[in-house]
Amino acid sequence: MKINKDSRISISLDLMWDEDNIKHVENYFIRPHMWLDADTLPKNLYEWLEGKEVGDVFEFTYDVGELFEPYSSKNILPIKWISEDEKNFFKIGRFYQIETLKGREGKNSIEKPFFRCIEKRSDLFFADFNHPLSEKRCTLKAKIIKVVEQPEVKCDTGGICFDWVSEFGEGIGMQGKFKQIETDFYSKDSFNIEDQSESGIFYESNSSIINVDAVLKNKIGEVLENIISDNSRILDIMGRTTPYLKNNPEIAIIGLNKEVYSINKKISSINTKNIFKDARLPYSDNQFDFVLCSFCFEYIPHPHELVSEVKRVLKPDGSFVTIFTNRYFKPKSILLWSELNDFERLGYLQNIYKKTNFKEISTYTSRGYLRPLSDPEAIIDRHSAPLFLIKGNK
Repeated sequence: MKINKDSRISISLDLMWDEDNIKHVENYFIRPHMWLDADTLPKNLYEWLEGKEVGDVFEFTYDVGELFEPYSSKNILPIKWISEDEKNFFKIGRFYQIETLKGREGKNSIEKPFFRCIEKRSDLFFADFNHPLSEKRCTLKAKIIKVVEQPEVKCDTGGICFDWVSEFGEGIGMQGKFKQIETDFYSKDSFNIEDQSESGIFYESNSSIINVDAVLKNKIGEVLENIISDNSRILDIMGRTTPYLKNNPEIAIIGLNKEVYSINKKISSINTKNIFKDARLPYSDNQFDFVLCSFCFEYIPHPHELVSEVKRVLKPDGSFVTIFTNRYFKPKSILLWSELNDFERLGYLQNIYKKTNFKEISTYTSRGYLRPLSDPEAIIDRHSAPLFLIKGNK
């Protein structure tokens, strides 16, 4: 079936850009209606769509300022301090919601949800409201997944129009630096944990940490299948990646998660050491092709030590992959994790990977996919949990 003006279409978008020698890919699923809202897509993509069919692929590289609003000095505003505490609260390179500026005299009139603190002075700081990718060349790839005819959707029947570029563009780029200046992530409390009580059972179960829906589970499996070969030797920290691997590599598991005993995988060993107390890994140097860490990095109070250990046990050119989503158990997470938005968390991980001298760092994010209606949580949130992944080589 070819796309026409009455088609509802499903499209998988990939947005790709490079920054600071790191490759980024943002994958986003959209369902525009050609008549209602497809014209909110980039003009050349919208014009390309008509007459195309399932499987067709569009790819185009946009110059600086073409895909997102061009960078403008008018979007950088001076904000006077109203208290001494603010000088510690706002950090260079970090993003903040516009609500943090409410109640100020002469509050700015820029209608944007986030700004970045880019400079601090004794009497004020500068808030940058430009899109994080406003100065980046970006490549957009679009693949048509499904085409459905909806001739009944006309202007007199109503409907919702989505600005799809704004939808998938929100958040992306926040993992990057501001003009190569190191982001100030850390404070004295960054690695403190709200709930200090001993609760081993919390770490022993997959389900006590996160409910990974079927769509996210399949996406993790697909991504890892493209990275990991069958003959790889893997260390899975906490064992939370193992259930989603589609191939059958050799796996060693370390951590308190006892549910992995029931997983039908090629598990070579299980070590129940508490890595949340001691980051040292009981393995020899250069032992693994991959180390995987899923849905647990947010709970680790000594991340730099752990990543150094990961690098030690990896083989030359081995890879370290970290996965997370927007769900986590706040009382057991480090305080820094709760302060950051999803994409800034990728920036925090990039910072650690860089400081540990990992090479060929890349990130992959995937959002916007729909849960099946059979999912009990679909009535609450129709969207699957997003995927955030970072990979680096030794």
